[in-house]
Amino acid sequence: MLKFHLIRICLLAVAISLGIYGQSLADFSASIFTSFHPTAYLTAYTALSLILFATVPIISRKNRALFSSYLVLTLACTIPVSWFSLFVTIMWWG
Repeated sequence: MLKFHLIRICLLAVAISLGIYGQSLADFSASIFTSFHPTAYLTAYTALSLILFATVPIISRKNRALFSSYLVLTLACTIPVSWFSLFVTIMWWG
């Protein structure tokens, strides 16, 4: 059971990190891989963050008690991080 909690918490941590630090990661990725514009990297990181946020409640739906607690935890993290990430992505797209 601890393994499943650890996986879910790690997914949330990665999603939060991608959402918050996506702009820095996009600049870093663009400096290493120059084939794409940094905006494309930022869009990919934002989409990946949203997908990871959506994955946590989906993989917890078998257990009702865990589903409701992880849904509340995910929504509490998703709303501010996703709004910030989407705002930054929209500003980069101009």
